[in-house]
Amino acid sequence: MGNAADALKTTKSGFDLTTELLRGGLSEFDLNANTKLVLLYLAACYNVKKGKVFPKIRTIADSVGISEIGAKRAIAELLTAGLILKAKNGDNRNEYIITNKV
Repeated sequence: MGNAADALKTTKSGFDLTTELLRGGLSEFDLNANTKLVLLYLAACYNVKKGKVFPKIRTIADSVGISEIGAKRAIAELLTAGLILKAKNGDNRNEYIITNKV
């Protein structure tokens, strides 16, 4: 991730992100219910020191009780909304950065 991505990422901890989202922050976003679940899951896993989270699609799906296709759709919706950024790490695995829009 370059400097542009660094400027967009949130500086909140996973706990703070999750708490804010659960206290009404989710209602600010016009998102599918499954997408909101995925956002909450990513927020709960978010490591502010590393500035990213990197669960597998299967892990996301299993954790929130949706299909892998549903998880992929939710990730796509979060990307389109600008709430997360996605990149590949050195192992060719997806990494997600929660943006400062959250």
